[in-house]
Amino acid sequence: MLRWLLGFLLFASEAMATTPNSIITPQTISPAYQQFIGGTDAPGTPKTVFTAGSSGAKCYGGYANTNDSTAHNLFLQLNHTPFTLNAAGVAIPSATVLGTGTALITATSWPGLPVDDSGNYYVLLGANDYITAFYTTALTTSAYVELSLICVNF
Repeated sequence: MLRWLLGFLLFASEAMATTPNSIITPQTISPAYQQFIGGTDAPGTPKTVFTAGSSGAKCYGGYANTNDSTAHNLFLQLNHTPFTLNAAGVAIPSATVLGTGTALITATSWPGLPVDDSGNYYVLLGANDYITAFYTTALTTSAYVELSLICVNF
């Protein structure tokens, strides 16, 4: 009996992890901003909006707006080298000023997103993954399309 118990304890100690698993919580709030300016930034050219840290990140909110008299389509891309996923596309109505922006991280614009306990959609990024954005229709000179994401690094 003692031999069996010693054998079991030896086996159990080898099968268990040497360090406990821990819940990883967000550490640093990292708001991210990007702006496309007519006459400066070409349509279809991606710009980096947010890069996750070495432990990954979670992005759970964002909006876009424009002061142009023309509506624009804005696309977000999730980049995990060497892959790029065109994930979200939103139509931004013309002259949507600050406070009346278009939501970016929604089930409509980015199908299949998980939902947290508060009912918010979010995107998880692995270590050093990054989000880029681009718009597809020409901006009037000096007009802008701007966007903001709320992300947290782990």
